[in-house]
Amino acid sequence: MADPGPAFRSVSYDIRLTPDFATGVISGVERLRFQSLTGGLDTLSFTANHLAVNATLDGRPGIVTIATEGARRVFHLPHRVAKDQTATLILSFAGQPKRDVVFTPDEIHT
Repeated sequence: MADPGPAFRSVSYDIRLTPDFATGVISGVERLRFQSLTGGLDTLSFTANHLAVNATLDGRPGIVTIATEGARRVFHLPHRVAKDQTATLILSFAGQPKRDVVFTPDEIHT
């Protein structure tokens, strides 16, 4: 079976990150603006991590259901996004990263 290709493309990211150097915990808000490349896009999928995450779509009421499926975190959108339409997934997150984030006394890097 042929790979169907990507379902969406990232248009922009805006991340506000607050590190707690004493505990190694990070928290923040990420705004991912994306464009649907398929008709009726209803899920977005990313590599899973150990952070607690909540999400909204375009800041409007409606529940974005989040599930971890294997090594993926899947965001089930409250409504379908039409082909070529753009939308913004707004994520709030917090927790202690288990990998790929290094704290030093005065900086954090991945």
